Amino acid sequence: MPATGCATNPCLFNAPTAVVEIETHSELTKGQTVAGNPAGPNARICLEVDAETLTAMFTEPLCRAFQ
Repeated sequence: MPATGCATNPCLFNAPTAVVEIETHSELTKGQTVAGNPAGPNARICLEVDAETLTAMFTEPLCRAFQ
């Protein structure tokens, strides 16, 4: 549901771009997701969502369909 909502109504999400990598070599962070590499953004990270509006986008049509 959130992916569809983001694709159809991205203004409901606070999703800044960032560089995200999976660390595979470091002994301290191996397997962790690491953000912040200055190479340039390669992903959007969802930090906030308007959950009430997103939920209504999906539930209201269903409720109308089954009235």
